[in-house]
Amino acid sequence: SHIRAYYDRNTPLFLGRGAQRFTRTLHRPVWGPGVQDESRALHYVHSLILAELDQTHPPFGAERAVADLGCGVGASLFYLLENSASPLRALGLTISPLQARLAQAESLQRGFGTRSLFCLADFTAPPSAGQFDMVFSIEAFAHTHQPQAYFQAAAHLLKPGGRLVGCDDFLTLASPTGEHAGAAPHWLETYRTGWSVPSVIDPTTAAVYARDAGLALVDQ
Repeated sequence: SHIRAYYDRNTPLFLGRGAQRFTRTLHRPVWGPGVQDESRALHYVHSLILAELDQTHPPFGAERAVADLGCGVGASLFYLLENSASPLRALGLTISPLQARLAQAESLQRGFGTRSLFCLADFTAPPSAGQFDMVFSIEAFAHTHQPQAYFQAAAHLLKPGGRLVGCDDFLTLASPTGEHAGAAPHWLETYRTGWSVPSVIDPTTAAVYARDAGLALVDQ
């Protein structure tokens, strides 16, 4: 309920900022190699996910299925639907009623019809299983209070050989240095509380949870 209230309250604020008014993305811009403007920075992670999706190698002309766990108002799935080289079916899960309504309305406006569906659901308890070539999350995993359940749910959704892709905040394994090193635990707790991100963990721990769910680390 806390995360739901956080996104119902803040989604209109996020969508009113800068280029996000046009891209409809809720995540932060990522200024990857060659990115020179904010709109492309907001789609940079989408381009990486699309490249990973292309590695699933479906039979020629076959439809692929992808799920976004923590889908916001659908911008990531809309990008994939519009740019995928092969037919795509998309499912978005969000815990926010406002986001689910906005995403489904946008999907209908864009003419995706039955190719996309947006559901109000907790992504640690997804409504389907074993149907997806790819599952991904962008700045959503960190919001869960059950990181192990997230990986179990993602693995449950994937077809054999499917891929889970995540882009989020993780803790560095290096110890903080400098004059503010002593205040690091305080600021970390302030960040976790203020942004409602209890599962900001280190990558090694995340990899262990993923392995316990039957997933194998391919790249980081």
